[in-house]
Amino acid sequence: MHKLTYTLVTLLLLTSVAEAQSARIRIRQGSVSGVELAIDGATSAPRGGDIRWLVTAYDVLGLSDLRPAPGATVHVATSLAQTEERSFQTDAFGRAELVLPIPGDAPDGFMVVIRVVSAGDVQRRFELPVQVTPKEAIEVHVARTEVAPDGPLRVFGRLSVAASARPLASQAVQLTLRDAAGRPVDAPASVTTDEAGLFAHTFRVPDDVGGPVRVEARAGADDHPVRANAGAQVTEPSGPPLLVAVAPEAALVRPGQRVPLEVVVRSGNGRPIEGATVTLGGARRRG
Repeated sequence: MHKLTYTLVTLLLLTSVAEAQSARIRIRQGSVSGVELAIDGATSAPRGGDIRWLVTAYDVLGLSDLRPAPGATVHVATSLAQTEERSFQTDAFGRAELVLPIPGDAPDGFMVVIRVVSAGDVQRRFELPVQVTPKEAIEVHVARTEVAPDGPLRVFGRLSVAASARPLASQAVQLTLRDAAGRPVDAPASVTTDEAGLFAHTFRVPDDVGGPVRVEARAGADDHPVRANAGAQVTEPSGPPLLVAVAPEAALVRPGQRVPLEVVVRSGNGRPIEGATVTLGGARRRG
């Protein structure tokens, strides 16, 4: 989620023709010459949710001094169709919370126009872009990141409301297994979420597919879908790792002396391996 902090300063616009043509303007000490607005909040929000900004309005005194602007009016309008302008009033400290609902059919982005009118009738207008994200949130995972050709690839995930993380039950999720080039390796699978918003499926990886593969999960409306991916590696299975310890019978030996060696072979979890074949310098010994 993107965050922003804006600080905007504008000098009082001249409305008099004579003042507009003047080369110099004398600003009296302590007079309000402009307005400044600080905005803190996110620049993105999911469809059907709200976007909230904490704003503070300031009066500009002279050329650079600031003081909170209580009683300022903040007007908010958007480029969205069928939305009305909303107005907010700053408190005694010049603060206000702006709440802007995001329609469920909002496009991927729109513009917000904020107009601030201070108690001294000093105004500032500026535009702010907002990004709209899907109202659903989806996550997908694979049970194992390595799978053998013609082996099972188990997939599971969850679908929820992005704004509240509330699970979405009885919703269709489309799962597609793709190869390294992004091509589907089989027909997509359609699954349905349970009461907890969970879903699961098992793919059978074709024996002619190798290297990296990924599972794409897709849900939501066709015009505003939500997607997630999880990857795995298709590789031939390898044997379990072995731990081998070799120790000579004596630490000091004469030149040409034969040195008996003790070799211990264990599995990865430390269990001794019986019947392992050990090769030393071309000579094979069986334990």
